[in-house]
Amino acid sequence: MNKDMFIKRITEKLNNEVFQVYNQIKILDNSLSKLYPIAVVDHQVFYVFDFDELLQKYVFVLENQLPGISMPEHILASFPLEFYGGKPAAIITEHALSSTSELINVFHEFVHCHQYEFYEMDLRKNLEIAMINKKSDNFMWK
Repeated sequence: MNKDMFIKRITEKLNNEVFQVYNQIKILDNSLSKLYPIAVVDHQVFYVFDFDELLQKYVFVLENQLPGISMPEHILASFPLEFYGGKPAAIITEHALSSTSELINVFHEFVHCHQYEFYEMDLRKNLEIAMINKKSDNFMWK
């Protein structure tokens, strides 16, 4: 597959389908008041798209591959991207952009991004399970 065509196709989907749903649901909760970066994983490469406030649209910003890390075929997650300044992002495959019902899951991941950005780390400070996993270098709890 041509990388440029992939990036163009994803950008169009983000700037069409995502905005259609976003405009309908953004008033539901404060956690949906912001559009977060979206990393679309294809063949174990992270293609990161971020919302440009000036342009009012998603733009492709970078690609990165994490050696030794294998993403599931239809990943749907959120976590901070160390290679993108630690920004929390929705991590998906193109499948998550295939229908409105799938796209809703992206916004669910945005809620997790919001939690991470605003209060998750403070909550973790008092969780015994977080302290144990951090001490054991469990990367999922960093």
